[in-house]
Amino acid sequence: MALVVNRAKARQDGLKWLCERLDRLSSTRGWRRGEYYTHIHTAELIDYLESHYEAGSPEQNWSVADAFRQIDSPTVRGLLRKWGSRHGSPQDPLVRENDQRQMSNMCYEELRDRGDESAIGYTLDERADEKDDIYVIIAADLLRPFPTKAVAEQIRLRLTTATTTSETLRMLALLGRFGETVDAELASRFQDHHDDLVANVAYEAMLRLSDPMLVPDRWREI
Repeated sequence: MALVVNRAKARQDGLKWLCERLDRLSSTRGWRRGEYYTHIHTAELIDYLESHYEAGSPEQNWSVADAFRQIDSPTVRGLLRKWGSRHGSPQDPLVRENDQRQMSNMCYEELRDRGDESAIGYTLDERADEKDDIYVIIAADLLRPFPTKAVAEQIRLRLTTATTTSETLRMLALLGRFGETVDAELASRFQDHHDDLVANVAYEAMLRLSDPMLVPDRWREI
């Protein structure tokens, strides 16, 4: 990697050239999303990309954000978190104009594919405009790469601070899927909710959490 970075430094179009080389990593052996090369020394690569990148056209911005698609390391994740934290700010460049997709979206999605806990909040906020039942289905699927305990912790926090019926409903449904046995008591608090749908979802979540056939950490006891 050091040799490739040095060649990029010697070129006027070094950043573009380097991103093209990274894009070709899968041309020989193939690649599947969620699988990464972890043996690559990335410190010099990340230093170069961070110091030479300047926001350009959406296509150029995309190529830089996509450069990490097949590699993973602590330094890669560090830069993804840094660029992801710009979400919603003027410093967050566009990568696609038709839907106003930003670089931070790509960074958080890359972090999510790696199961990096920094992207849990982003994932819970994503697709918030969907109907409640659709949101739960999508969120439950997108949250799978993360450690279950970390997901449950954020769901509990959001449930206890929820200010709308919709958010309460969503977090209860997700708690039933990612919570632990002890969370059955938390779910039970909503069984007398004034909204019948919330009360029903709370009851379903409580059953999911208390049924030993559905709680993985109790399978060995059966």
